[in-house]
Amino acid sequence: MDNAGNIIYSVDYAHSNAVIEEGLALYTTKSTISIARAGNAPLRIRALGTRGDNKTDIIISSADALRIHGSRNNIDLLKECRVVIIADF
Repeated sequence: MDNAGNIIYSVDYAHSNAVIEEGLALYTTKSTISIARAGNAPLRIRALGTRGDNKTDIIISSADALRIHGSRNNIDLLKECRVVIIADF
């Protein structure tokens, strides 16, 4: 979700087969350098925070949301569930 409340990525963006086979996103604490799912040149976006009852809605800037949705290639990667979320505790 962006800081204006618009949904940027959800199960509605992904192919159902990809969700079943890969999961909507991979959560890790490791660098994406060693994660094939992230590809060779991953788009890196830092979260601004979280929202929601359980703090599970990741908030990014509207500018970063445009970086994601402004590229046909990025939309295809969302459909393929090529999303890695690095938890930095």
